[in-house]
Amino acid sequence: ARRQILAIYEEKYALGLTSEQLAYLVDKTGDFIDRAEGTRYTGDHLHSVARFIKREQLRSGAPAGQAMIDRALGLTARRIVLSHKEEEVVALHEAGHAVVISRLMPDSYVRKISILAENDLMLGFTESALRENRYQYSREDMERRIAALLGGRAAERAFSRSLSVGASGDIEQATAAARNMVEVCGFSELGPFHLARKEILSESWRVKVDDVVSQLLARAEAEADRIVRENEPFVRAIQQRLMVKKTLEAAEIQEVLNG
Repeated sequence: ARRQILAIYEEKYALGLTSEQLAYLVDKTGDFIDRAEGTRYTGDHLHSVARFIKREQLRSGAPAGQAMIDRALGLTARRIVLSHKEEEVVALHEAGHAVVISRLMPDSYVRKISILAENDLMLGFTESALRENRYQYSREDMERRIAALLGGRAAERAFSRSLSVGASGDIEQATAAARNMVEVCGFSELGPFHLARKEILSESWRVKVDDVVSQLLARAEAEADRIVRENEPFVRAIQQRLMVKKTLEAAEIQEVLNG
């Protein structure tokens, strides 16, 4: 769909894009336009990208080049620079996510990893994608997702002997997912009860819910820890490549994970 939309604008504005440039745009617009907010590209965003390229062409009198396209996509606006030590920690963290996803989630693949800090709340990211669309998820699927969310923290604890604040967002998402499993989906020994309305629960039920959520998170953390330790060479290889290249795309990530 993105390819068709961009082709329409390419013709409308006579952008003169090569097939490689169009493929690059299609790939990059499958990403987030605002990762912190979880906002992905829409048709309006694609229109804005095409208009930006055309304005730059008219202003400069030059054909579309890589730098121009990256500016249109906002890829040149790195806001903060990490120290070497900080990059090592962030690269280790993201490598942990990538390895747990690849080893534990057969329906997904890692499509991009980056340690180019977008802001002080987003020092790096690992993005996965489904191999094909899915609309049904099992308890086991959700448990694997929680383990993947804790993969970065597990790698830090296993190989840096310390923990950074970088896992705070992962912990928030993992806790929310575990609560959803227990309170909404009925995926626990508490049975098929809707437990999300805390105001109608007794104190003893709240304690039960918290205990089960804690157990889910503990099991997921143990699984993430096991996977990163068993796959240390792959974690280290991704960390080292990230330190050099800063961003890895799907093909290179798969190459590393396949040894």
